[in-house]
Amino acid sequence: MVGVSKQAARGWLEGQNFPTREHIALLARALGVRHGWLEYGEGPMHPGEVLAESGGAEYSASRFTLDEGEVRLISVYRRLDVTSRAAVDQLINVLSDCFGSDEGPRGGDS
Repeated sequence: MVGVSKQAARGWLEGQNFPTREHIALLARALGVRHGWLEYGEGPMHPGEVLAESGGAEYSASRFTLDEGEVRLISVYRRLDVTSRAAVDQLINVLSDCFGSDEGPRGGDS
């Protein structure tokens, strides 16, 4: 399914070696699982599954979905110290002023 020998795949399963990022992407697609889950163990296993947030609040795909980049951003944000989070929060506020909620860039004809 991903263009490697049975011996190479067996090595992955037995933990003797690891697939390349390209093979991980192919595996995720072939197995129907999220790339971020397979490579990093982050987020739900399957696209569209419920994403449980800390504190017990749940967000389902029926309300909104996160792509892999958004999930990765959230994961990194959660690992930041308080000072770094404050800096990211300031950046987000600046970007919010430029882009608004769902309107796209403000001003100009873009």
